[in-house]
Amino acid sequence: MGAVDRESRLCTDQYSTRVAIIGGGISGIAAARELSHHKPVVFEASDSIGGVWKHCSYRSTRLQTPRRDYEFSDYPWPESHDGSFPTHLEIVDYLEGYATHFDVLKFVRFDSKVVEIRFLGSDQYQSEVHPRPLTGKPVWEVGVQRRGSDDIQWYSFEFVVMCIGKYGDIARLPAFPLDKGPEVFRGKVMHSMDYCKLDREATQGLMKGKKVVVVGYKKSAIDLAVECAEANQGPDGKACTMLIRTLHWTVPSYSIWGLPFFLFYSTRISQFLHERPNQSFLRDLFCFLSSPLRRGVSRLIESYLTWNLPLRKYGLVPDHPFEEDYASCQMAILPENFFTEADQGRILFKKSPKKWWFYEGGIELEDKTRLEADVVMLATGFDGKSKLKSILPEPFRDLIENSSGVMPLYRQSLQFQNLNNEERNIQLEVIRGGRRIQVSIFDLVVGDVVPLKIGDQVPADGILISGHSLAIDESSMTGESKIIHKDQKTPFLMSRCKVANGYNYMLVCLNGVATFIGIVGLLVVVFVLVVLLIRYFTGHTENTEILK
Repeated sequence: MGAVDRESRLCTDQYSTRVAIIGGGISGIAAARELSHHKPVVFEASDSIGGVWKHCSYRSTRLQTPRRDYEFSDYPWPESHDGSFPTHLEIVDYLEGYATHFDVLKFVRFDSKVVEIRFLGSDQYQSEVHPRPLTGKPVWEVGVQRRGSDDIQWYSFEFVVMCIGKYGDIARLPAFPLDKGPEVFRGKVMHSMDYCKLDREATQGLMKGKKVVVVGYKKSAIDLAVECAEANQGPDGKACTMLIRTLHWTVPSYSIWGLPFFLFYSTRISQFLHERPNQSFLRDLFCFLSSPLRRGVSRLIESYLTWNLPLRKYGLVPDHPFEEDYASCQMAILPENFFTEADQGRILFKKSPKKWWFYEGGIELEDKTRLEADVVMLATGFDGKSKLKSILPEPFRDLIENSSGVMPLYRQSLQFQNLNNEERNIQLEVIRGGRRIQVSIFDLVVGDVVPLKIGDQVPADGILISGHSLAIDESSMTGESKIIHKDQKTPFLMSRCKVANGYNYMLVCLNGVATFIGIVGLLVVVFVLVVLLIRYFTGHTENTEILK
């Protein structure tokens, strides 16, 4: 360990810095700009900056948002007025211009791959809840391997910024039964990560005149299918088949009937309409009141997409709301010619059960359907967790994923709302038509009789019909912690309140959006919608595109 310490000190003195940044992509260069007064060292494994935009992009890859929504606040796009979606080459040029303008390229050490990080520990880190990031002495050791060398050099730093992302480097590959993996297939199997490293001539030779199966239906798979269709133009061309396991919503642009729907999802004010982890009671109440508006907007967009795109024709309508894909970044912008190629028969679609495997001539599905193939392209994503875990030390390695096996990034944490909905799907015993039956809390109807006991949540608005000593905690609705006693004089019960005492029966009177709180929320939504429509039709809007 002494030799390592001596080499670490030597390298640290050489760079005269206290901060290391790992990765030279968008976030790495931005971090270098913000920390430039500390003279950081940026370790970049490749020979250029750009990250996935440089090394994991196809010819057809474009940004998923308009360029004006993807720019640094202190360095606008040269054509910032252009509302188009820039290509990956334009993004790399923009990032290089940013790095040159702020003179951060001098901090980058190219062809320097970080293979391991060690935590040295610190008394201050152990004693303080929020320790200072720069302690005045080394806290981290970073192991770096230069390209073409097997030696690992160690450097000591006080602060390390991880900017390597979770995409690229390590492919996520499906697991197959014994003797049914790629080794039995007579054709070629390639992951999208390897495909993007090929030049135009190599991709043309790989797919032209070949039966290609693309596994997946996200952005990488869609771009792959389009490039395959373009390579198979002419009478000798073969169709590309997309093997779809999970459907996702796809959109041609960020507007419907000229109205930019991203205003409901991608602006700061619109974020108040959507739930976020660990929010306050008032925020929770506001989100509940605005839920009819969110569902209405989502369904409006869904109806437009099914009308404007041939989703029903090809069986590509997802069974989940549009806002679920948008919030979790699962939505994809379609290339302009995607459905044109499909209409001409160069892109085919096959929905697959969860299990599939290889046979010597292609892919076999769980239902015994076989798809002949010469080339199978796996657009199955990247193993970002393994990529990060391979570098980070304990105990930080365990923070990469939560108990559900998901990386706790903010937008991905929104997906846990679906799990919360499942947790709220409480099974209740009700009396309906004179019989006791088990139903979901979401399936209650007016006229059901529900028994309540201590600890139960009132499932809907209703009235007390029998029982004794009923006490209700209405703090979740009124904000007051006072326990309210219910009897025949005050029999009304509000949804979402807790039973503090007693055993009773209630009659369901209102449920769903018809509850008291739901009616209030619906009135608010209607009022807001009327105001917006008045402003729209009277011309009081700053978006001139809408009025054309």
